[in-house]
Amino acid sequence: MADDSQSTQFQVPKVSREEILQCSFPRWYAQFEKVTPLSFVVELPEDFVKYLLSDDTIRLPGKMYEWRRDQNSDDEDSDPWSDIEDEDDLNEGETAVPKFEELSRKVMKKIRKLGGRCFPKLDWSSPKDASWIALNRTLSCSTFIDICLLLKSSSITTHDLVDPFEYAHPADPGKGDSENQSLKHHLILRKWVEIEPSFEFRCFVNNRKLIGISQRETSQVYSHIAEQKDQIVTDIVSFFSEYIENRFPLRNYAFDVFRTKKDYVRLLDFNPFCQQTDALLFTWQELHGMGAQEAPVFRFSAHGGGIRTGSYQNYALPIDVIRFAHSTNSEKLIDMLHIQDIQRDQQDSTDDDESS
Repeated sequence: MADDSQSTQFQVPKVSREEILQCSFPRWYAQFEKVTPLSFVVELPEDFVKYLLSDDTIRLPGKMYEWRRDQNSDDEDSDPWSDIEDEDDLNEGETAVPKFEELSRKVMKKIRKLGGRCFPKLDWSSPKDASWIALNRTLSCSTFIDICLLLKSSSITTHDLVDPFEYAHPADPGKGDSENQSLKHHLILRKWVEIEPSFEFRCFVNNRKLIGISQRETSQVYSHIAEQKDQIVTDIVSFFSEYIENRFPLRNYAFDVFRTKKDYVRLLDFNPFCQQTDALLFTWQELHGMGAQEAPVFRFSAHGGGIRTGSYQNYALPIDVIRFAHSTNSEKLIDMLHIQDIQRDQQDSTDDDESS
């Protein structure tokens, strides 16, 4: 979520629930699919959403991934990890993880159509705070299990499921809970595209006017941005005028793009014009005070003294690990680390299948 500590005295105005919904991926993708990476939208069944929200130790769907630590074994040579064959093997209080076979088949079919790799997200957010747990340390996923692991480990995507309207005006009395309960949740599978962080920019629109552009990755200095700043602004303004300005329904919003070369800009996402969205090198007080200008204000890190700590650097060491390090429940930490052994076994199996 956004950190607006620079403007502690300024109360960022809330937005309507409809503005939040308009920025959800399923609402805008069809209209902009020609200027954004190929994607598929999969509606999530209620039991899968409940699985993502369950607060037990991370356990993954499917028999070969249903595992637990055998705490009763005294044999030092035995494998302390065992598959759960059936519900009789479960400890008291444990429940079996469904295999979600239909959802898994649907997701794998879409991943194959995307070329074998995808970038997963939910309606608004991606599990960028969980990349630490992935074997490749990225959000690139090749299997349903890869996606489950990231979503199950992410606090950011959990927010999509439990409180998507946190920064919206309160609902009418008595309607808030019913609206949240009736909200459909979706898994978004986007074609994996290798994008250099220096090519990404966040753009802010106020009263339908593009007022600000910020470097997306604020923890680094990229010399080529300063060298190409005028052309970058020209290309983004041109893209906005041609594809977005008269097509996106909101008056105030933010959108993310990537620009890999001159005259080539592509859309990544839309975001609500509120504290839910990181203002990056601006503050929300500045953005709300900006009027229409001849050209948008472009901000980027020009020298080391002005850069910010990476937005998700605090996730490099998982908060769960930090908590476990100060507790006596070491078994849970071991459980989490063992997941990576499962991923390696899965990757080795996939490599063997491809080579045979």
